[in-house]
Amino acid sequence: CSSDLTSNTITLNITAVNDAPTATNLSAAETYTEDTALNLTDIVISDVDSASVTATLTLSNTEAGSFTTATSGTVTSSYNSTTGVWTASGAVAEVNVLLAGLTFTPATNFNNSFTISTTVSDGTTTLTGTKTVAGIAVNDAPYNNGMLPASLTVIEDSLSPLDLSAVILADFDAGSGQLTLTLTTSTGGQLFASGGTGITLAAGAYNYYVSITGTLTYLNAYLTNPCKILYRHQTTNINGSGADTLTVTVKDNGNTGLGGGTDINLGAVSINITPINDAPTA
Repeated sequence: CSSDLTSNTITLNITAVNDAPTATNLSAAETYTEDTALNLTDIVISDVDSASVTATLTLSNTEAGSFTTATSGTVTSSYNSTTGVWTASGAVAEVNVLLAGLTFTPATNFNNSFTISTTVSDGTTTLTGTKTVAGIAVNDAPYNNGMLPASLTVIEDSLSPLDLSAVILADFDAGSGQLTLTLTTSTGGQLFASGGTGITLAAGAYNYYVSITGTLTYLNAYLTNPCKILYRHQTTNINGSGADTLTVTVKDNGNTGLGGGTDINLGAVSINITPINDAPTA
């Protein structure tokens, strides 16, 4: 028997095409807390036919904060504070290490929402995404932006004004919220406060303390008038340097943000009581 079959070898040439990189979490939402650094959800890059990639993250608002930079192997990330652009370019594994350690540090007291544009490129194909970033506000404590006097002088057995006009209350995030200023004596001095525009008053037992509540605007306006708060020691004939002490505290009642609302001690004022002549008795 004979066969007419013959064998031939055919060479196939396969032209390579670029395989696009893949990346996780390019559009993963993020939430940060005011004044607290945030480690971003890891972006993990893979590429079957490219040894090097470039990852870029861009802040929509450069005033929001900044990204940290670092080095992994031969790859060092960079951040441009003017443009808000973070970049790392090099070996896939090393870029992934830098992405895993990438931290967003918010600017002081910044808590607004913004976005981060993300891109990953192998030089031929570019992947894009957008992270929405939400901020959680943290309550900032009120403080005295003026001066608390070291001492005040009053007259023995008389209603005397307490001049706290140098005190200027401030609070970064109180807005139009109500704050409470509390004055407390230590040895029996009595405080008598009169009303004012936008002011609510509350007095303690025997008038040893008085609480004054209002917005920052109303409280600061109230304090400019020394005659609004009067002092007299409950014990007659008491006098002398440092005869009493006035403690001054303020709280923002939780206005505004997470936490806060506790008393902040602004300091103590020494009360000097000037003696007066007491008539003789017979």
